[in-house]
Amino acid sequence: MASFAEYTKGYDLVNGPTGYGNPMSHAEFVAMSTPRDLYSSAGIKPAEIVTMAAVNVVGQWALRKAITKWATSRKDKEMREIQEMIDAELAALKKAKEKEK
Repeated sequence: MASFAEYTKGYDLVNGPTGYGNPMSHAEFVAMSTPRDLYSSAGIKPAEIVTMAAVNVVGQWALRKAITKWATSRKDKEMREIQEMIDAELAALKKAKEKEK
């Protein structure tokens, strides 16, 4: 049985690349299959990326706050409508009681 050293004889496993006829490395495959257009950041600087991320976080926070406020306001409106209905029914009961007297 051959040892690992015998199988890898002649290969530079630390610095690569492998010899001709061997499968390509992952880096070689990615370099070959990724379109060149995707290599750049399209002129966007790192500071601009941080700014966009910050705006995104603030925007999400503002939307969550607005949605929560909207949902709460709908509940408040429903509570006011229910209270108005109860007040109207109580007023009608008072009138009916007064007519009985």
